[in-house]
Amino acid sequence: MKLEALTVALRPRTAWEACELGMALVRRNAGAIWKPWLLVTLPLLVLLNAAGWALDLLWLSGLLMWWLKPWFDRIPLYVISRAVFGETPTPRQTVRAALRWGGRWWLPYLTWRRLGPARPLYLPVDLLEGGDSGEARQRRAALGAPVYGVCSLLTLVCANFELVMILGLVFAGIMFVPFDYLPDTFKSLWDAFLEQPHWMNALFNALAWIAASLIEPFYVGAGFGLYLNRRTEIEGWDIEIVFRRLRARLSAAAAPALLALCVGVGLGAWLPQAMAQSGADRSAQFEGGDAPAADRETDQARIERQARERGEAIAAQMRRDAEAAARDAAGAVSEDATGEQAATEEAVSEEPASEEPASEEAQDDAAYEEEDAPSFPSVPIRGPGEKAADQPSTLDGLYGPARSDDRSLRNAVEQAMKDPTVAPKQKQTVWKSRAEADKPKTERRRDSRDFDGFKGLSGGLATGLELALWGVVALVVGALLFSMGRWLGWFRGGAFEEEPAPGELRNAALAEPEPLPDDIPTAIRRLWQGGRARDALALMYRAAVESMAQRAQVTLVPGATEAQCLRASRKLPLAEDRDAFARAVRVWQYAAYAQTLPGGDDFDDLVALLSRRFGWAA
Repeated sequence: MKLEALTVALRPRTAWEACELGMALVRRNAGAIWKPWLLVTLPLLVLLNAAGWALDLLWLSGLLMWWLKPWFDRIPLYVISRAVFGETPTPRQTVRAALRWGGRWWLPYLTWRRLGPARPLYLPVDLLEGGDSGEARQRRAALGAPVYGVCSLLTLVCANFELVMILGLVFAGIMFVPFDYLPDTFKSLWDAFLEQPHWMNALFNALAWIAASLIEPFYVGAGFGLYLNRRTEIEGWDIEIVFRRLRARLSAAAAPALLALCVGVGLGAWLPQAMAQSGADRSAQFEGGDAPAADRETDQARIERQARERGEAIAAQMRRDAEAAARDAAGAVSEDATGEQAATEEAVSEEPASEEPASEEAQDDAAYEEEDAPSFPSVPIRGPGEKAADQPSTLDGLYGPARSDDRSLRNAVEQAMKDPTVAPKQKQTVWKSRAEADKPKTERRRDSRDFDGFKGLSGGLATGLELALWGVVALVVGALLFSMGRWLGWFRGGAFEEEPAPGELRNAALAEPEPLPDDIPTAIRRLWQGGRARDALALMYRAAVESMAQRAQVTLVPGATEAQCLRASRKLPLAEDRDAFARAVRVWQYAAYAQTLPGGDDFDDLVALLSRRFGWAA
């Protein structure tokens, strides 16, 4: 597993931040997830519904689609588990992998683990790590115990989202029904719900599939984010990545310094010999017999000593310069590494630039060759009695053999451990009274004892109240049992009493409305002048409605509302007639519902207008 190829910034996160990380991975690889999802689930939906329609078992088709969710969950998990390392599979690879990947785990996840609330967290453990049953059980316990509650709550939230989405799609369809047809529509839907026709079951199965297709990939992605975060917390992936990058940068930065050191050592070994040889040549040039032999030997030894001392000084200075350069490079790299670790605020980084893609067949073959080895190898878990020393060290394999002078590495480790994301600290300010702060320790201890006594008193009081509440519950239960004979019959015979037999039928004539007077304007004004303004407006409105119905040649239902009358008035041929009728309706509504009467002049103008438009005789 190449941790350097990760396309996400690993750091210790909270459980809900880890869920957001997984959902961000799903959003980034949406095309690679939903294309194979549709290619696999849509034909299966059509096939199961067709078989259910033929066998009159459409409810079973929907149940099977819901029960096969763990089998569908492998599609988004297969995509994001490879995309997180920068190797996004093609839809064809994903579809082919969905037919056989993780085959030995199909039975558990489709039987006793189907209703498990931690399914999205356990799927990566079983499908990606590739261990046997015992190792997988230990890994599930180690990874899932701290976040089991969060994973259960995630399952509940996603299930509610699916239910809300189904109801939202139903009500979205009802929104397109005209308002006048809503009562009939609701009645038809209720009758269909009781009768359960085939088309309604098929429609519900389709809506459930749409909701699951939208929510389920995010559900699996959130579980994968929890899995990544737990492995980061347990195995320190974020620190290991920093160390690997630090080693690579140290190797690149130390190469020039090592080259300079080698050159310095070579010069330090060669320069004394060269200078000694030069001194010997100069001494040999003296004429024979001009200087005594002892003087010549003394000069030669002095020259050799000076040359040797000068060469050693030059070599020592070059070694010191090379070591200083190496320390500076190590310090700079460690600062860059720790700064990079602290700056990883973005949950998802950009995908690395991909090389020229190979052919699709080659990619498929490569994908199946890699399936034999797990993508996320697990770290073995020690037993309770097994010592840490029994496990072989892997540091030499990762970072090379240990060196005698590792001060730069220790400095880099110290800088990395000082990162606030590695060991987060929280500063909390608490207000204390000055009297409390100025008290001596003896008084504080005495206050603490008093507080402990108060805690004991409050605990006893709470216990007493709890016993009292349980006593009340016992009394209520006893009263219910004592009066069982009185109220138990309600549940036996049903909550509704039988309707009595119908008695003698009586026929009564319906009250016919009073006919309109011959002189409508005069009758309306007489009522208005007599102080009966509401009756005058009612007579005016009734006369206007009857005149409009006759002229528009429409038949109004008994008890027609003002809105229905206005819609019927649209059939009047003249716009002046429609405006006059609308004005009469508006005046009547203000008087009937808002208790607002028109003025005398406005009333006379309206009566005169209606008389002219509808031909009322004066």
